Amino acid sequence: MEGKHLYHILLWTGDGRDFFLEKERDRIRFLKIFRKARKSGGFFVYAYCLLRDRLQFLCSCPPGMIEKILASVEGVYRKYCQDKYRDKAPVWEHAVYECGWEGILDFVRHIHRAPLRAEKRKGFSYQWSSHGEYMKEDDRWVDYQAVLQVYGKKKGNALKRYNQFVRQPTADRPVPVFYLTEIEPRKPAPAAETAASEDAGTDIWESYESAVIVEDASVAASPEAAVRALDKPAEKGNDTGEKKEISPARVIAITAELMGVAPASMQKGGGVPQETAARRVALYILKEDVHLSNAETGRTLGMAASTVSRWYNNAQRREDLISRIERVRRQLIK
Repeated sequence: MEGKHLYHILLWTGDGRDFFLEKERDRIRFLKIFRKARKSGGFFVYAYCLLRDRLQFLCSCPPGMIEKILASVEGVYRKYCQDKYRDKAPVWEHAVYECGWEGILDFVRHIHRAPLRAEKRKGFSYQWSSHGEYMKEDDRWVDYQAVLQVYGKKKGNALKRYNQFVRQPTADRPVPVFYLTEIEPRKPAPAAETAASEDAGTDIWESYESAVIVEDASVAASPEAAVRALDKPAEKGNDTGEKKEISPARVIAITAELMGVAPASMQKGGGVPQETAARRVALYILKEDVHLSNAETGRTLGMAASTVSRWYNNAQRREDLISRIERVRRQLIK
């Protein structure tokens, strides 16, 4: 682990479509691409969970390498989908967070409990989570031994302690408190330019810009307080001590600017994934900071009040977008 950076990687389909159109074969293909990246050296995968429309990985690699690795993986898998499904190929977005190593156990637990949060019937027995590989001591897809070593040198005892830890939801610490920065990619190169990466082992990926810095105070707080701090809207006043008012129009304008979409696209459905994500971000700001009702938010974003309620109560979507929500909030109070 020395000399490597730890990353929490989230991938999701912006339109809610299935990431894997062929349930088993496509998932195996995706894992094989990650395994090839691991075999190239210096890249480790400690946990993963592949749900229908969202994926999570916990990985490490030397500084500056995560961009190339993800570009290669994404390029190869996109080419595979386009060749196989053509216009039905899924379109996805992703976010990458650099993390503190002190949170590795919490991240592993968070990822392995994803099927429970998604109310999957099989829970910990969900096939496409690396928890099962930990229990079977199978390192085909995941580098489980590096995590179990934290619990001691005796494998039997380490595995038992790990299993006890991962099954304790009440002790969960919100994983965002371990984030150091968000690494947000700019527009990737077209798939045709990345298709050769599987054989070449290299690819071109535009530079990342750092974003959210997690305050040290959040780490010291209790789990419940940390969750409230992440969920609580930013409240700052101007120089006269008065709270700054935020209008719906300003929310739309700032969100569109920061997320690189047209303001008009924020008020109509059926857009590309980036536009859908921008509408979701604006929805949370309008509800929590401007305090609009579901009906008022719906009129602002061009959707039904029932859709506003459904989107707002989707905890997983909110978790995926939390860094972008906070970026918009910081810009609004400037």
